[in-house]
Amino acid sequence: MEQAVFQYIKAQKLFKEKDEILLALSGGVDSVVLVKILSQKYKVTVAHCNFMLRGKESDADETFCKGMASKLGVQFLSKKLNAAAYATKNGLSIQMAARELRYNWFKEILQKKKLDYLVTAHHHDDNIETFFLNLFKGSGTKGLKGMQSLESTSIKPLLPFTKDQIINYAKINKLKFREDSSNTKTLYERNFIRLELVPLIQKKFPMFEEVMKKNFRNLREEHTIINSVLDKATEKHVFIKKDVVYVALSFFKKCKYKNSFLNYLLTPYQFNSTQIDQIIACLTSKSSVGKKFLSKEFVLTVEREFLTIVNHKIKKENLMLKDLKEIQHVKFLEFSFVKKFEKVLKNELIIHKNDLVFPLTIRTRKTGDKFKPFGMKGFKLLSDFFKDEKVSNAQRDKVKLLVNNNGDIIWVMGLRSDERYRVNSKEKDLIKLKYLE
Repeated sequence: MEQAVFQYIKAQKLFKEKDEILLALSGGVDSVVLVKILSQKYKVTVAHCNFMLRGKESDADETFCKGMASKLGVQFLSKKLNAAAYATKNGLSIQMAARELRYNWFKEILQKKKLDYLVTAHHHDDNIETFFLNLFKGSGTKGLKGMQSLESTSIKPLLPFTKDQIINYAKINKLKFREDSSNTKTLYERNFIRLELVPLIQKKFPMFEEVMKKNFRNLREEHTIINSVLDKATEKHVFIKKDVVYVALSFFKKCKYKNSFLNYLLTPYQFNSTQIDQIIACLTSKSSVGKKFLSKEFVLTVEREFLTIVNHKIKKENLMLKDLKEIQHVKFLEFSFVKKFEKVLKNELIIHKNDLVFPLTIRTRKTGDKFKPFGMKGFKLLSDFFKDEKVSNAQRDKVKLLVNNNGDIIWVMGLRSDERYRVNSKEKDLIKLKYLE
């Protein structure tokens, strides 16, 4: 098996002998076999996560992994991660919490240690389990095509090998490994598939594992073909402006493959299949304008002409400016003194320097904001102004406001200045600001 693994790594160009790799070691037979094989030929650092879920058993796993690393002469890293607390805090299952914690830590190690790749011991049986999990979620070809041996900096060199092959190698080489007691509990979905569903299928279809290898190959090819069509549609009808993603509804409403298109587009933004079904359903109703859908990091809003997607995790920070000198150093503003009034463009402001009450603030909108739009006699709510100017809901949260220390909104940057700060042709000592979008 060793030579077969080495040949697969070389044939698939997964990594080279000079590369430094981080290998996830749980103590189970899969990762033990992988560490044993790869440490013979490659520079390996092993990392073990103790999720503190099984008390002394979890600590014994960590001790075992440390001992194995010492015997093989490879660097060992370990970290205690409270998966139960993280799951409760973030509303996740224990499995998903452990996964997030694990991969976040692995990413930190790769960056700090400047290692080339993360290597995990996923194998063919894992791929089959993943296939069924995604099948029951209705994930389409993206989920059904299975895992790949090389995805960015994550590598799975055992993916073409079965669990039986791995266990057989461990027996022949008399390798010790740890058994996770939770792996026998069928209340976990993956365990149920492995322990009950797959054995039942294998009784009826003995060639099931080989057939699944062909299925994965075919589904990967079909997924590539489908994605090429979706890529072209995305290039034509989806664009990004000022960190807002716009999806043209004119295309979507006549699109024959709505589900595939939105799954392809929205899954990277962490929207699930249930939400995507709800989005499709609400687009048939005129009253759905303004409706919002939240994922972990993004908010999707149904506009009149577009779907907009914005990252709602980005912190909104106010910029305080204590004097004229600080205004001159704002990266997105071009500052200049002007001797006399001149006609300004939409993204420009001319103001008398004595009208500025420091410290000034550059911020985004707040509920109840109002100002006197240039050319108007009365006040107008900023929300109504945005509506009149046809500024999308997504974009409204990104529009910057220049605010005097007396609370006046001097300038809705890039859109309109305030009538109260109008200057005339006879005034001098004027300042010109140009908003560099």
